[in-house]
Amino acid sequence: MMTELLSPVSSPDVITPYAEKQSIKHWEKNPSPVLKDANAAVQKHFRKNSHVINIAEGNHFKDGVFLAPEFSGRQVLRIGQRRGEQDWFVRGGSAHNVSFGIIEIRDSETGEVKLLNVAVKPFKQTAKGIIEIKNTLKVLDRGFKTVHPICFISEEDSGFLVSVARTDTKTLDSEPWSQFHTGEFLAKTYFEQLIHRNAVLLADLHASGIRHSDPQLKNFWVTPRGNVEGIDWEASTVYPIPVSEESFLTASMDDLPTYFYSLCGISPREDEQRSSSVEILVGTRDKRWQQFNDLFLRFYSLRAFERLLDDFAIEGDRLIELFNDADNESQLQEMLKTNLGI
Repeated sequence: MMTELLSPVSSPDVITPYAEKQSIKHWEKNPSPVLKDANAAVQKHFRKNSHVINIAEGNHFKDGVFLAPEFSGRQVLRIGQRRGEQDWFVRGGSAHNVSFGIIEIRDSETGEVKLLNVAVKPFKQTAKGIIEIKNTLKVLDRGFKTVHPICFISEEDSGFLVSVARTDTKTLDSEPWSQFHTGEFLAKTYFEQLIHRNAVLLADLHASGIRHSDPQLKNFWVTPRGNVEGIDWEASTVYPIPVSEESFLTASMDDLPTYFYSLCGISPREDEQRSSSVEILVGTRDKRWQQFNDLFLRFYSLRAFERLLDDFAIEGDRLIELFNDADNESQLQEMLKTNLGI
């Protein structure tokens, strides 16, 4: 049991999964088909055996609060503790239903102990909870960096997904990225670059058959090196490889309206008419996806899109005309300038 205040354990900008060095031995007190399914997925990904020996108490906790300033731009909330037979479970939640603590990981072969700051996400032993684990592993297996689980712990009626805590990151909806909502971000080259990287990440996800399903700015974060990574994959869908055109379009159609609404600070539920216009813009007709994708990946398109959302005089049929009349990218750009005044 640790009694000294532990300084945050720095994590690298690119977290390497523990597949090569150590994986997790899953403690299962009351086996169930759902838990066995989750454990099989974790074991398949991490392969070797090591285990968490405790989630420690000590004076890095004060009044039930973990002494770390924030995680992904969100304040840490109160947590409670419960003694297990071999471990400490950390309970509580943040905006993402995540608590924070410090764990020890002991390699089963060498006996080496490593301390990590961790994020602990509790969930019920349901198929929905297990899908989050399996989808996270699938996203990792396809080469995308995100917070990966280092262990899966279960007890009678709930489980815990334990991941490395990234205290060196900020989500895109937190300071200073909230300037995206001011309408002035297009003049800031650095913010343009981040939006471009986010756009590329979404395009790469879709091309790899991954639909995030909730790609709001709060579910993307920026590392100290400026890398943009996705988080919160519980609602995602991972399509089989090779990815069909239908799967690609489905993933894109599902994600991009949500992303753009978040970018513009608009709730999709505020106006059904806007939602319909976005779907048309994404390219539900005439397979105009590539033209839309080219437009989206250049920053005048963000200004155009913002303008489209706010201007009800330009409806879906007019957008289709713009797409149909444009033979190439430069002509489309000129038409947007002429018709939208940008």
